[in-house]
Amino acid sequence: MFIQNILAFLALAIAVLFLFKTFIWWPRKKASNSCDDTNCGCH
Repeated sequence: MFIQNILAFLALAIAVLFLFKTFIWWPRKKASNSCDDTNCGCH
């Protein structure tokens, strides 16, 4: 039972760290075709 608790806690910690890293620490870049000062090809 004790080993099961440790494994469950580790799985939860890994999942939370993965989500934190993916969405907060290194967010994905926005689409490169967003309109700004350069010609974006959206007109």
